Amino acid sequence: MQKISEYTLDVTIHPKKGLLEAAAKIVLEEKVSKLDLILNKGLKAVLVKNSRNLLEFKQELKEFKEIREFKLNYITIKFPHPSNTLIIQYRGKLEEYSKVMQYLKDSVNEYYILLRLDSFSYPIPGSLEFSKLVATLPLQRFKYRARVRVPLGYVVASFGKLTENVVEDEWIVYEYISKLPDWRIDLAISKFKIVEKKDLKAYVFEKDYNYGIKALKLVEECKNFYTKSFGPPVKWAGYTIIEIPRGYGGQASVCGILIDEDNLRGEGSGLFHELAHLWNVPSGEEYVSRFLDEGFASYFQLLAEKHFLGEEHFLSSLKKIKKKFKKLVKKHPEVLEIPISDYGKYGITDFSYLTGPWLLYNLHKRFGDQCFKKLIKIFLKKFRDKPATLLEFKETAVEVCGKRVEEFLDKWLFGTEASKTMLEENSEN
Repeated sequence: MQKISEYTLDVTIHPKKGLLEAAAKIVLEEKVSKLDLILNKGLKAVLVKNSRNLLEFKQELKEFKEIREFKLNYITIKFPHPSNTLIIQYRGKLEEYSKVMQYLKDSVNEYYILLRLDSFSYPIPGSLEFSKLVATLPLQRFKYRARVRVPLGYVVASFGKLTENVVEDEWIVYEYISKLPDWRIDLAISKFKIVEKKDLKAYVFEKDYNYGIKALKLVEECKNFYTKSFGPPVKWAGYTIIEIPRGYGGQASVCGILIDEDNLRGEGSGLFHELAHLWNVPSGEEYVSRFLDEGFASYFQLLAEKHFLGEEHFLSSLKKIKKKFKKLVKKHPEVLEIPISDYGKYGITDFSYLTGPWLLYNLHKRFGDQCFKKLIKIFLKKFRDKPATLLEFKETAVEVCGKRVEEFLDKWLFGTEASKTMLEENSEN
């Protein structure tokens, strides 16, 4: 997959008509002679060019090989000479994918508009192999600039830095630039209210304004808790919360979180989890297992629950993880024979949300609080600027906690002990 270096997006939204018009300038890390782009099935390219010439392109409706119901506009572009830059203009109706993935309800309407990678509301380089796309997209980092034109009364929310906010007749233009290189652009348009505290910001529905105040306070406290436990976040440029409607599916970026209204009003578990991703390093695995991101974030979330909500809540969450694992294993018994380290190879990375925190809980319990926290601190510091493999995590653990941890990780991370112990009725360690 071709990696993006810079992305410039210029969008005009027509909420009443349910339409959008946009232009995207994509700069790649390397020059290419041919490029395949993926775009939402309801959006059509009308023009493609580089700095000098119009470019030949073909677009057709295709589907992912593994998910045939997931239809896409697949655009193939040919360059007369190798190039790393193109501009593509496109327009149309952003169509939702909720029949394929329940949370993908993204569309252009008068209440709430969400432009994000998941619904391919802007074109990205990619193939029709969904598992490969999901594994590789989070590994890239690019700078972006997004300019969004909406009718007066609407607010455009982003995880970037606001650089322009100008009224033009019956329209208002927002421009954001990335605070840190990111792997995705998320833009939400609604009639938000804004809450701010230092370098924290929340875009929330008017009815949830007080929950926005509470959420920023919790983010600040949780950041302090994680920092005390594991050192400073790998990257920090402030944090933004963007509220999304119920069922839209929460997600994290390097500078913020999309959180649905139920989780915003809740006890904080959703915030704990997504904030924990700032204490992740990029994976250098050939097949990404998701242990180093979702496994870590899921266990750090549990530790935050224990700290803020109490021991009983922590143990209850741990039991729920085991219960969910047992239920899923009935449908996928092959998981019991696959090590966590091979989850990416076999396309079962969702299990890292369950076996990952269970492994880390047992590592923490067996080798002690001092060893565990020191291991995480050193590991994050060592790989903050470069990808890490699971073998390198094990090597760091041995350096910090001694040779005795090697056998544990061989069995639990590179073997199947984590899965098997989750099935034991009274297993606590």
